[in-house]
Amino acid sequence: MRASVLLLALLTCAACVQPALTSTDGGSVSSDSGVDAGPVGSYCFLDPSSGLVFCGQTSQCPGLTVDPDLFPNCGFRMAQELLDLECVCSTAICPLGIASTCAQAAQLLKQQSELTVCAQEAEGRCVSIGKREPSTCDRNCAAGCWGDTSCRAACGC
Repeated sequence: MRASVLLLALLTCAACVQPALTSTDGGSVSSDSGVDAGPVGSYCFLDPSSGLVFCGQTSQCPGLTVDPDLFPNCGFRMAQELLDLECVCSTAICPLGIASTCAQAAQLLKQQSELTVCAQEAEGRCVSIGKREPSTCDRNCAAGCWGDTSCRAACGC
């Protein structure tokens, strides 16, 4: 089961494959190929229940990171070009918010916690993903694995 989840993550996580990035004097980030491939995520995870990919960072906001201690099951949803922050809660995906700027995304993260975001599930404001299997993920182990899917798999995530 774990191998199939890892294979699925690798196949569906094209947005998380981070090419070598270079920073110009203007602070913008682009791929070495010179082709704009859209936003690129890093520190990503695949929610196996929904099949959605969430990332702790996006190339759209290079200085902004979703804190894995405060938001362990949250991130930027990489299937779109918006700054869409979501959390995977017990049986649903709940919105942290959509921002049009990096400053707005940072403000959303500053004003909330995963607990307050997941409270929306009881209010019917989330998208149901069905029952999730109990997690075998060792969060302490996974905290040191950002961006390394084999490390996260070894931690049971």
